[in-house]
Amino acid sequence: MTPPLPQVPGLTVARFEGWYAGADLPEGPSPRVAGSVLGDLFARAARGGGDLHDPTAELLRWLLRDVVRDDIDRGDDYDLVLMTLVRYLLFLRRTEQWRRSERAVQDCWDVTTWGTQPPLGLGSLGPTVDESIATGLAAVPTAHDVLRVGAARPFFGFLRATLDALGAGPSLPRSAAARVVGLADGSVALHLWVDALHETGLVRADGGRQVLEARGEVREAGGCPPPSADLVDLVVMGLVRAAVDSAFDRALRSEGDQRRPLAAAAALAVALLAGCDESYLRAEDEDDDEESTASVVTQMAAAMLGDDAAGLAPVTSEVMRTLDALASLGLLDDEVLERGSHVLLVPDALRHRVIRTLSDHLGVVGTDDSTVVWAPVDLPSTLPEGAGVELTGVLGGAEVVRLRVDASTSLGDLRRVVSLALGRPMERRYVYSRPDGVRRFTGARWLRGFEERDDAEVTDDSAAAVGAVLASAGAELDLVLGGTPGPVRLRVETVLATAPSTAVVVTPDGGEVPLPARHVVLDSRFPPSSGLAGHLMVRAATGRHDHAGLVEVAVDLTTSEDFGRRFPGERRPTQSETVALVEEVVAEHRRLVVRPSPAAQLLLRALAALPGRGVAVSFAGRTRAPGSNPVGYVVVAPREEARAVLTDEIALSYGGLDAPDDTPRGAPDDATAARVGRLVAEVLTEHGLGVDWDGDPRQSIIVTPLRWEWPFGTPLG
Repeated sequence: MTPPLPQVPGLTVARFEGWYAGADLPEGPSPRVAGSVLGDLFARAARGGGDLHDPTAELLRWLLRDVVRDDIDRGDDYDLVLMTLVRYLLFLRRTEQWRRSERAVQDCWDVTTWGTQPPLGLGSLGPTVDESIATGLAAVPTAHDVLRVGAARPFFGFLRATLDALGAGPSLPRSAAARVVGLADGSVALHLWVDALHETGLVRADGGRQVLEARGEVREAGGCPPPSADLVDLVVMGLVRAAVDSAFDRALRSEGDQRRPLAAAAALAVALLAGCDESYLRAEDEDDDEESTASVVTQMAAAMLGDDAAGLAPVTSEVMRTLDALASLGLLDDEVLERGSHVLLVPDALRHRVIRTLSDHLGVVGTDDSTVVWAPVDLPSTLPEGAGVELTGVLGGAEVVRLRVDASTSLGDLRRVVSLALGRPMERRYVYSRPDGVRRFTGARWLRGFEERDDAEVTDDSAAAVGAVLASAGAELDLVLGGTPGPVRLRVETVLATAPSTAVVVTPDGGEVPLPARHVVLDSRFPPSSGLAGHLMVRAATGRHDHAGLVEVAVDLTTSEDFGRRFPGERRPTQSETVALVEEVVAEHRRLVVRPSPAAQLLLRALAALPGRGVAVSFAGRTRAPGSNPVGYVVVAPREEARAVLTDEIALSYGGLDAPDDTPRGAPDDATAARVGRLVAEVLTEHGLGVDWDGDPRQSIIVTPLRWEWPFGTPLG
């Protein structure tokens, strides 16, 4: 994996420009122009308390709304920002710098799709409204609550009836849609409903909104898709956008002051926001007046229209008709406050989506300094430097291990420590969860497997320190593994003023048994994160190359057309500089690794034993074949040699050579492969190596934990 970018905006922009210049992308802004725009976006994000090195959907929405708030040209200038943002996200993806779950990544891409239609551009409705927007965005309900509440609202029943009717035929006339849901043809409510369906993307309404047609997901489901929080969110978003646009468009068509459309949109938006934040409506004390929804609408419209008194009545009446229609559809509830004021309130579980849609559609940013709604992946320890924690690990109700570790240890390294302490290989696919079951961290290579709504929080465990999430006595975190009766619950027993130099197991009598530290090259002068030098250090550590071979590898890399993509922002060295760099890397490796590690010797002995059992072995550029009667093969790919250095585990690919005669040509023979896999696993185990393999012939055999250290230039024999 390409190492994370240093968190320096200027360097990131330079690397982005270098990558962009060599990338095969559709025509767009020049690398220099895009770099300038990206630099501005970094500055905007910093002003709002975010970091564009680690984008989230909320941060990207905030940025695009902030751009619109500055009253830039909503044509070319806005498009330039959006095109640059799309290319930057592609840069993060292709260089594997994204450290969030697939769901979170998809949410970011969805923002760029949303952004193709710029917000209306109200910018700010005042500090009080902005603060309510920011606070509301931070209050995210659970998916369960959204579905439970949304499925009981009238609009969800209307949705199911309409989509099921569309599933039975290719289209539905507007009049028929009105009959299906029981809304009067020509009513404001029906108008909003048809527009809302179109906004969801589930239905296409023709230009005159007279005919509805089912789109992909509805056609595939043969009607309404299965109920979900996402489905509720779509409908709420559609209703809010339809309502704002309806009020805006009707005021736009009226004669008079051209401020009326924005006044109508603003009045409706503030009324909906008041329905989400009742502090706008309730009296603070006995001397204050209680507000109604109608009075909020009138006050906002009057503030926007100024001296256009003639336009006030038509704008307020149109907005109230729209709000009443939303109440008939079930987005709003008509309630009476303590002093008798009639108000329209949004159910709690739907308030976040209403506020999100208002903010997105109007371009209201929220305050810069109140509630930050994005969180960085990088979570350093909050404990003093040098502090540690004593952890207990409980499995199935019984304590299975007690550890002392440095608080700055990453959760990724803690997983390795737990594996070593328990003396058994851990499942490759793993995740840290909070005690309430919310999945939070996993290894970077597994992030793309987390695609569900509830997995949006899952992030890279190498970027979170133990002392960031286990920072006080009693704090708990579950390490969820496959093949165990339950999670290993890690609990902080004590915060240590001074951490041990390396992780230790605490024995029953209070003694300490040190565990192996990380591979030495990870903390060398040229760690894997140091570009070309780090790449060469990993190559040197595999043991595959001698001096001449490593020089050849280095020259090939520096003369390749692919250099800019592989090492973005790094200056291409001359040949003499390349050779000198190899000399430095080799000298550093020889200083650190003077003898083979025991695990490396065991692996080589196990691989050497396999040909005698009928299994051919390909490793480090050499192949050893059985003398007779070959039954299968084992291959260690070059990338796996590097993986052994970086992760203390290595994957072995295998297969059979004696497929039955009736096996179709080119088809896999799982039975033969499984037999070879069992043989390979048996030999590895006989040689004292940990094996992670569940018997599935389609899965590699993982040797773990495996500390691979081999002196440079010593033949692999």
